[in-house]
Amino acid sequence: PRGGYAFMFSDLLGIWPRGGFSYWNINNTDEAPGPGNTTVKTETNAHGFDLDVEAMLAIVPVPHAMFLVGPTLDFPISGSGDIKQGNNTTDLDEVHITTLGVQAAVGVWF
Repeated sequence: PRGGYAFMFSDLLGIWPRGGFSYWNINNTDEAPGPGNTTVKTETNAHGFDLDVEAMLAIVPVPHAMFLVGPTLDFPISGSGDIKQGNNTTDLDEVHITTLGVQAAVGVWF
């Protein structure tokens, strides 16, 4: 979920800062050829909780329609997981990924 407020500077331009939270979960199993005629199975299980911040530029070219573009940043708050490959296990509890990106959207309202 996200929450924010659009501040319009004119009928055409404004900013829409937003903030919220994300929960993500990964459960994946892969099998790949190993040494000789063996198969190596890899299991990945992880989940996390992030704080999200967005600063969108709102462009309203016509009434009831808008374009949004701006940066987005996700900060990891908590999470855990592991990767099991054969007899080896890698702990992902200390791995935190901060995501920086750009997003764009088109919106209409009635």
